[in-house]
Amino acid sequence: MKKYIILVVVLVIILIAFLYVPYMGNAKEIKYIVGIGDSIMAHENSYIKDHKGWEIFNLAVPGSTSRDWVDVRNTEAEVCVKDPSLTMAICRGGFDLIDTITITPDVVIIQLGTNDSTGFFEPAPTTADDYENNISKLISSLRLKWPKTKVLLVQPPRIIGASKNVDLLLDSFRSRLETIANEEKNTFIGLDLLPTPFSMFGDNIHPNQNGHEWAKKRIKCSLRNLNRIEKRGSIQASVKATKCLGKISI
Repeated sequence: MKKYIILVVVLVIILIAFLYVPYMGNAKEIKYIVGIGDSIMAHENSYIKDHKGWEIFNLAVPGSTSRDWVDVRNTEAEVCVKDPSLTMAICRGGFDLIDTITITPDVVIIQLGTNDSTGFFEPAPTTADDYENNISKLISSLRLKWPKTKVLLVQPPRIIGASKNVDLLLDSFRSRLETIANEEKNTFIGLDLLPTPFSMFGDNIHPNQNGHEWAKKRIKCSLRNLNRIEKRGSIQASVKATKCLGKISI
């Protein structure tokens, strides 16, 4: 009887290991990450910086919109490669920056939409249809360059004090990203980066240090749970954030 109990316990342990270890192993396989985004990602204390065990290539450019990463509109686009700090309002052609990456990333994080919604750097805000087309076109271009790389879409955060039109447009962008994640293979929606309390923001758009620390934990949680989804979809729907985030004071 005792031998039988020991055998059952051993089999249970083996089963648990069989189910759990693949997630841990796959998470550790992530080594190279490329970030594509605007000033929120480009911040000196950005949420994609300083993640132990991961080499981050942060290509984010302040002022950039979804269109900037798929549409070269200036013959001086090579300047972007020499000085990535230039805003896309001056220097068009985001994919020139992507072409500077010589390794094959395991994950590309895309966080765009804030500048699309406000129209600060465009004649007018980007429509939801154009935003979806731009993001889809960007993913298609990435697939040609890196066919097996996973794409993590970060939904644009709320803007404090934004007009109703901007709020509605951001909602549309978020919905369109969910559509893309459900249709595109190896494309995922990450956990929401930022809560709405003003204490997390340095201004109405950009997170402060507390905000970036909060977002850093959430992006780490998203990356470590990528492999819990078979092919595509929402990480939010597949993992309870509190399990890997713990308690975070706002």
